[in-house]
Amino acid sequence: MDDLGGYMAKIFFMLRDEAELLDEIVNCILMKLNAMHAHPVNSKGLIGIEKPIAHIKSLLHQGSDDVRAIGIWSMGGIGKTTIAKEVFHRLCSEFDGYCFLANVREESQRHGIISLKEKLFSAILQEDLKIDTTNELPGYVKMRLGYMKVLIVLDDVNDSDQLEILVGACDWFGPGSRIIITGRDKQVFANEGTEAIRSIRRHLSAVTKLKLSPLVFEKISKLLFIDFHSENDHDGLDILPQGLEYLPSELRYLRWMNYPLKSLPEKFSPENLVVLDLSYSRLETLWQGERNLVNLKQVKLYGSKFLKELPDFSKAINLELLDIRFCTQLTTVHASIFTLKKLEKLVLVENEVQ
Repeated sequence: MDDLGGYMAKIFFMLRDEAELLDEIVNCILMKLNAMHAHPVNSKGLIGIEKPIAHIKSLLHQGSDDVRAIGIWSMGGIGKTTIAKEVFHRLCSEFDGYCFLANVREESQRHGIISLKEKLFSAILQEDLKIDTTNELPGYVKMRLGYMKVLIVLDDVNDSDQLEILVGACDWFGPGSRIIITGRDKQVFANEGTEAIRSIRRHLSAVTKLKLSPLVFEKISKLLFIDFHSENDHDGLDILPQGLEYLPSELRYLRWMNYPLKSLPEKFSPENLVVLDLSYSRLETLWQGERNLVNLKQVKLYGSKFLKELPDFSKAINLELLDIRFCTQLTTVHASIFTLKKLEKLVLVENEVQ
């Protein structure tokens, strides 16, 4: 009888656990259905909005399981909130929890940042939460969030402390979570909250007056994706007047057309780099000495007319493409290139390479 009692107890707890699991599944489905009805997509009358929306969606990389944050910075009145809201409405049904937190600057002044924090996580978890600390979350809240794929929009942020209090270092949230931040002050996106930033993409013609400091990327050390591009070979040539001393070692993708310096930073470690595109650069050499290039698959130096030498590529064992067309001062290539077994395409037409 004791064995039977224990067996029946196990069945009871299994049934209880299954019932709780079923409740969770039903609640999840209801949340998704509610999102579809509560946030209908209606872009009628929003002329020209599709292109920036497509760009934002591409930066979010929804197929990726990492936790990713992006920032939309501009002066007031040019539509960043509208774009963020439209992206939110289109995507929120794909997430386990979501919240569009509007007017962060104004609301934090009016009601306090803790009130906003409670509002944010109450919306995500669909329950009335009370939070009494700025820098942390209750343990059970963190545990639940760690299993949830969430979508958060923080609209009109004007202080990096707001980011730290509201979303921490983004490690509270489950795989696939996405955070969109809008603001008028670009310093917010280059200060304490920048550990969350994974991607920067700008057309060089839009930053003609911008001057970057040598350590501009030091506080965005988790950056994976840099894309500075242009159709003109003179855009961005004065963007680094004092040089560049640091690039994040986490970088996977680096496209910097018209890169204005003679080499990449001396201490740059490109071991995670997959794509390197420095077309039309002012490079004379990429770097000195041997580097760990095990993940590198593509190198594009097209039109870098001041390039004089290529580095040792012996550790670039996965390199598939090397494009050195129109590198008119490059007369030799390093012998290591011819030992690379996975190199499928070596493009050197128009060079006088020996």
